[in-house]
Amino acid sequence: MGIVYSTSQRYDWRVGIYTSYYLMADSAFISDATDAKTQGGYIGGLEGLAVSHWSTIKSKRVVTSTMHAETYHGSRACRHACYVQQLMNFLGTNTGEPIKLALDNSSTVLSTAGPIRKFSPATRHFTMDDRFIVQCVEDG
Repeated sequence: MGIVYSTSQRYDWRVGIYTSYYLMADSAFISDATDAKTQGGYIGGLEGLAVSHWSTIKSKRVVTSTMHAETYHGSRACRHACYVQQLMNFLGTNTGEPIKLALDNSSTVLSTAGPIRKFSPATRHFTMDDRFIVQCVEDG
């Protein structure tokens, strides 16, 4: 098992062709039995190149479901995506494509990326911080 980096070059910065940025987030529900908090994080980088950023953290509050845990760490990844987007705009390397965020929890994906988003009673306890991922999807 391992990570393999290939040399497929799909960009040339000398002529203004840049590659897109991607993020992947994941978390584990109640990974610490002593305080019932979840551990999770995200990685990201330019497509076809090595990972350039990673972050892992234990949640600051107790989450109540796997969906809540995935949404919590996904929103942290969205904040990083906003930072990267602004940095790429500043450097003039923006491809114009949205940054892709991969999540492995289908309920989180459906609740944040569906054409009709309703905050159900099951998610009413999510903080605005957790709902930031929905705002990022709506903003493209």
